[in-house]
Amino acid sequence: MAWLAATFHDQLGSGTELAVFREPWDPEAVVPEQLPPSVELNVDFAGGAAAVVWVRDVTGTEAIIQTSDQTEWRMVLVEPKTLKLPPPPTEDAQPTYWRVKERIAQHRFDIAQGAILTAKSAA
Repeated sequence: MAWLAATFHDQLGSGTELAVFREPWDPEAVVPEQLPPSVELNVDFAGGAAAVVWVRDVTGTEAIIQTSDQTEWRMVLVEPKTLKLPPPPTEDAQPTYWRVKERIAQHRFDIAQGAILTAKSAA
């Protein structure tokens, strides 16, 4: 099963609001399923752009996602009434709504690699 996210934003960043749902969705479901950790999330941006992010962790109402360049973002579950933009279309699925809050890590591998090279150079 695929996890999808729709947004009216053009890119992923602080403030990006996502309507997240599972496909194929079940029209009989009353309560949307919670986004699980360790899944790919296919994001459809405004204007037709798309990206795939990795859901690294989900704890209660917070999740950590990672982009292809290893940048990690913290996002929080929000109520639909708190969205700054109208909810994007979700093919009649019942989504959960998330807002990206902040970047928490970028290029962790590059940073760690730089520290190793510096340590070797000093030796």
